[in-house]
Amino acid sequence: MRTTTALEHLAILLRGYGLLTEPCGTGLAVSNPITSALSETVYCDEFGSFITAWGYAFGQRGQEAAAADRLAFLLGVPSCSTRAGSPIVRPHALQAETSATSSVVDSR
Repeated sequence: MRTTTALEHLAILLRGYGLLTEPCGTGLAVSNPITSALSETVYCDEFGSFITAWGYAFGQRGQEAAAADRLAFLLGVPSCSTRAGSPIVRPHALQAETSATSSVVDSR
C-alpha cells in the first residue's frame, strides 16, 4: 500500500468524526472545526507508523481505524463519538466513501 493511500484512508475516517482534513505536502493537516487550536499535521513514515509533526506515533498503516480513533481523541472529539458502531464513526456516506478505497481493509 502506498503511504499516500494510507493517509487518504485515514482522512476519510477522520472526516467521519467531523474533523477537517486537507493534504499538506507529504502529510495531512487535521483540525477540529470548533477551534483551530486543536489541529495537527500527521505523516506516515517509512516504517508505516502514523506520526504527528511533533513525533508522537499514534498508529500503524493497515490499522487506520484505530489510528483515527486515537487522533480524534487527541483533537478533542468527545469520547462517546469514538465507540465502534457510533453513527459518527460509520455514517452511510462514510461507508460508501470508504468502499471507494478498494485496496484498504478495515480492521474492525
